[in-house]
Amino acid sequence: MCDEGTNRSTEKEFAILVRVFEEDTLVTKFLHMPVRNIGTAVRLFTSLTKVLSERNIDWNNLVAQQ
Repeated sequence: MCDEGTNRSTEKEFAILVRVFEEDTLVTKFLHMPVRNIGTAVRLFTSLTKVLSERNIDWNNLVAQQ
């Protein structure tokens, strides 16, 4: 899950949350919150890709949830 917002200094904050199984229980965890000056879709996607890469999380291991 991702959510983007603007803080008081007009910086864009991009909260990235993940859902993982821990001991057969689905839990939601905070992964990272990069700050960007511009909150375009391209910038947000680039930020998400960088965070996943830094943590060795392959896109093939991600599952969309409805």
